[in-house]
Parts: sequence; structure tokens; C-alpha cells
Amino acid sequence: MPFTVTRTTTELADTTFPVYTFNLPADVAAGDLIIAAASGDNLITSFAWASPWVELTDTDIAAGTTSSAYLIATGGETTGVLTAAGTADQVVVHALRITAASWHGTTVPEANATDNGVAADNPDGGASLNPAGWGTEATLWIIFLGLSGAANVTTYPTGFDTNGAHTISSSTGMASSWLTETAASKDPDAYLLDSATNESVSVVVAVRPAAETFSASRKFLLGIG
Repeated sequence: MPFTVTRTTTELADTTFPVYTFNLPADVAAGDLIIAAASGDNLITSFAWASPWVELTDTDIAAGTTSSAYLIATGGETTGVLTAAGTADQVVVHALRITAASWHGTTVPEANATDNGVAADNPDGGASLNPAGWGTEATLWIIFLGLSGAANVTTYPTGFDTNGAHTISSSTGMASSWLTETAASKDPDAYLLDSATNESVSVVVAVRPAAETFSASRKFLLGIG
């Protein structure tokens, strides 16, 4: 079945340091998968995600830190919490909810992160990701871009333009998007920004789809079960 994805974004002031509480999409139910990514400005050196969140990536660069994590919800969650190391600074978080019925349920997401350095106005969409836990399936591919500076994303990597969203909090930003594609791996191409950025980190996340189920009559026709 198709993935059902919703998103919320949260801008957090440096006055909340070191604990940052971010919003989750509405109506989180048991078994939903939440994927979140945080971008902290240059004085933040790392993030720790409060249990039972599981960290996927955490990349510190000279101009800030970008971190990602997932949560398998028990139902009713409305916020998440992460703790920052370093010195007080601004944070932006994007959180995506994938409904329980649309993802695999037991195979956990996989991710990688790429430090783009000073990539002018066209940071890479991320390194190629080939999930070890599954092969060629109708995978949900999610991209995040943690930005230092006030540049806006004008073009997303190919295929990701439909669901793109970008949030800027003065001097740090986060962009996210997603698509479903039947492929064993995904290597997003570049973003395009409206101005140069100091540095950025690209994150690619893969989510396995729900296992296909068949009715009794379909099983009979296919000769299975």
C-alpha cells in the first residue's frame, strides 16, 4: 500500500538550551514510525535523542550539527526531546509521521549522512544509500538538508520536488522531502539554493514498505499459501 506521510516543523530558540522539545505531527498512533532530523547552528556540537528514540546519524561540522533519529510510537505522542552539547544556539527540527499500516513494522529504517562542506549554492542531495535489510522494494526515500545560514532551497533533488519544505530560523535551516520509488538504492542529485551557504549536511533515510498481503482467492490464483 502507498506510504502515508505527514510532517511538522519546529523552530527552537537558543534560550531553551540544552533541552529542545519539538512537535510531532498530529494523531500519532501505536506502531507509527516517526523520522526526525534536527539542525543546530554553529555553537552546538552534538545532539542526544531521549529514549526510546534511536539515533540514525549525528554529524558535527564547523558551522553546526545535523542529527537524525527514529521512533516507533506507542500512540499518543505529541512531542520529542533532544539534548544538545556545546553552547546555546538555535535549532530547527522536521518530524515525519509514517502510519503503521504503510511501513514494514519490524525492519528498522537505515540512513547515511554527508558533510557537503562549503558547497556554494548546490549542495549534494546525499550519498547513495543501499539498505542492507531489504532489496528492491517500493521504498520510501526521505532526504533532509541541515543548513548553516539563511539560504532558501529553490530546487530539490530530482523526484523530490513535490513534498519539499524548508524552515529557516535566522542562521540555521532544515529542508526535507520524500518520494516512493521501487529501487534497491537511491543516490539523490543536488539541491539548488538561492544563495551560497556556509556549510550543509545531507541525510538520506530509507523506510521499508509494509509486506504485501494477499486474499485467499489471490493466493489460489498465484499458487501460494
